[in-house]
Amino acid sequence: MSPRPAIFISAVSQELKSARQLAANTLTFLGYDPEWQDLFGVEEGDLRAMLRRRIDACNGLVQLVGKCYGAEPPSIDENFGRVSYTQYEALYAKSKGKKAWYLFLDEGFPTDPHPEEDPEKQKLQSDYRARVKADSHLYYPLSSREGLEASVLRLRDDLTRLRRGVEALDRIRCRAAGPDRCSVHLVIAGAATVQRATAANESADASAPGEIR
Repeated sequence: MSPRPAIFISAVSQELKSARQLAANTLTFLGYDPEWQDLFGVEEGDLRAMLRRRIDACNGLVQLVGKCYGAEPPSIDENFGRVSYTQYEALYAKSKGKKAWYLFLDEGFPTDPHPEEDPEKQKLQSDYRARVKADSHLYYPLSSREGLEASVLRLRDDLTRLRRGVEALDRIRCRAAGPDRCSVHLVIAGAATVQRATAANESADASAPGEIR
């Protein structure tokens, strides 16, 4: 029994917190552990090292690409230039060879209430959207919450291939560690999976299927 693969969900919190929760619920339904980091632009210090650690622990990344730029690091990144934290998440994941899927939210997509950003940040985000569309074959334009849920479900085949790769790597690591350590690893992984499934069920019980809390 292998642990559930973790998928990092990247999105601007002030604009897409509800949409991200829907994506997380759908990934949980498919048998994956969604991970993310809330950022609202009021955090102190540079958060890039923390984001790297969280993304390093994940097996892939799904980014919800909206209109907002979001919070940004205190200094220009030496590898990616001026980017927001949300943009940085996807760029870093790809630089580490992780699979990344982009879900583009159109003008009509119902976002959370949020203040309008200044023209400079709007331009930075617009340029980012254009670059990702030009560079990526894995993006899906969306205009509704139902479309978002359906698009995450359509990732099932890609995610299944990712899961098989994770399971194969786990088996190799177990064989290298020896039978005793492998058994301990599987027991811990199984307990963690039960904990996460229980938490997901409690969250699901609090809302109707497909509802965004």
